[in-house]
Amino acid sequence: MVICSECFASQTAKFFVQLRGAPGTCELCARQVFRSLNVGEMRELFEPVMRMYGRPFMPSGLLGLGGKSLAEVMESDGLKIFEDRVPIKGRNFVLNEMMLEPNIYAEDGWLSPFDPNMTYRDLRWEEFTRDVIHRRRYTYASSILSTLEKAADANLNFRLVMDPGRKFYRAQNHKQEDRFMPVPKERLTAPPPHLARAGRANPSGISVLYAAEDIVTAISEVRPFMGGYVSVALCTARNPLFMFDLTAKIGVSGRDPCEPSFKTEVELAILTAELDRAYAQPVAPFTPERDYAPTQIVAENLSKAGYSGIKYRSELRPGGINYAFFDPRDLGVEFHESFKVTGLDVSFEVNVLPKRLKEELDRANTGAPTTSAQNPKS
Repeated sequence: MVICSECFASQTAKFFVQLRGAPGTCELCARQVFRSLNVGEMRELFEPVMRMYGRPFMPSGLLGLGGKSLAEVMESDGLKIFEDRVPIKGRNFVLNEMMLEPNIYAEDGWLSPFDPNMTYRDLRWEEFTRDVIHRRRYTYASSILSTLEKAADANLNFRLVMDPGRKFYRAQNHKQEDRFMPVPKERLTAPPPHLARAGRANPSGISVLYAAEDIVTAISEVRPFMGGYVSVALCTARNPLFMFDLTAKIGVSGRDPCEPSFKTEVELAILTAELDRAYAQPVAPFTPERDYAPTQIVAENLSKAGYSGIKYRSELRPGGINYAFFDPRDLGVEFHESFKVTGLDVSFEVNVLPKRLKEELDRANTGAPTTSAQNPKS
């Protein structure tokens, strides 16, 4: 298919056609133009955005079930690729020639990678985690760290500046023998180095202050029991705080996805989403300290780069926000209030994997044909 520069809203794509094209007839708008180009020659330009969208989730014959074609999803996301006058059918024709894998079509059913309910993995983070835990702890080579150091320059959303006086909250469970008495101040502050236990943002022996944005999140993070007592401290910023915001999102509407900086920002968004999940995962007493090493290394490098701490979401309270402050002296800590826990919200879902595995074992023992237990949701 031959397309002209005037069918593109993307300035990058438009310039690409004008630079490399030749006189011809555009097969989308049927006009004789001075500059047109075979779509196949633009595959390299479109490769980053095609990788972002990945693979369709259903074949085209099931679009009646609510699926959207790739062109429709891109339009819903607000990406500026084609001019509005180019019909969806024509856009899909062009996108079909950009596909990175065979037997995948733009007319299939697609999902947006920018949907907040979607979860994407950064293979670099998985590789970095495996290396740090199982291969080398103190000498490593990874683009993860250099990418994060440049993140705030690539997108200002990742850089969060907080003024002195900003309030945060930190909670501690009461000891059983003193359950009615408030926790003393020394237990509400960050532990001294010789008492500091390993956490997501610190190894043993290095003190980091963990706090939350609100009281409910702070109490949720200490995992209290029904009828238990919790003391909450008020933490006040003494200095300006320069935080790395792992919860930051990028805005894609109206953007040119063929622009190189857009690819960089999306890669950063995927990586920071991985880190957000890693820091949000609750610390369990039985978890080996080595499992915290990847996020500890990231925290130390962000501290070295000049950040005061990290902002990340709470896994224990949906919608809650947590912070890890690298230098506890940046905050003043005072006792705020003591609370009795009168209710706990619990949600759960059935873990079907044990049942599936038992069925597979039963079939194997009886000689019956087995089915795959790899996907418990199938």
